[in-house]
Amino acid sequence: MSKATIWNYLKSHTSLPDTSIAGIMGNMECESNCESCRLQGDFSSDRAKSKEYARQVNSGERNFEDAQGFGLCQWTYFSRKRNLLNSCRSQGKGVEDEEAQLAFMLAEMQNEYSAMWKRLFEVTTIAEAARLVCAEYERPAVLNVTDRTRAGQKIYEEFHDAEPVEDKVSKALALLEQAIALLKS
Repeated sequence: MSKATIWNYLKSHTSLPDTSIAGIMGNMECESNCESCRLQGDFSSDRAKSKEYARQVNSGERNFEDAQGFGLCQWTYFSRKRNLLNSCRSQGKGVEDEEAQLAFMLAEMQNEYSAMWKRLFEVTTIAEAARLVCAEYERPAVLNVTDRTRAGQKIYEEFHDAEPVEDKVSKALALLEQAIALLKS
């Protein structure tokens, strides 16, 4: 999943301000490079270790309740990983599925982290949102909020006020249909 797809998903499935979406995504960028099939410590270019891990978890060969971070948010704690796996399975998808992870993340934030979720509507800067998500949702061993804020700022600059991909495709199809109609006439 591309960062644009994640941005558009969060824009279409929430009413969060763009600064909060950027803060969430800045955390994802620092956790997983915004990659849903990313195992903690897998820095290989092909992500072979991550893909094999996901395959084993999905097939039941491997217990997902280990202490290895996985996914967009690098879920690590056993109960959160169990809930992620159950959520993905209930959707008929593998644990590495991007959309299933985003749906789980939103449900988890809205239900298990509801006070944080409410504050994401109140914060006014990317730094505040990144700090909030880092400290209350991600809870990494090292609170590298500066890196998460920088990543969120770059994402914000790239996607804030950008036309959603779906709108661009719709416009392109409409232009194509017009061109075909002109050629036929």
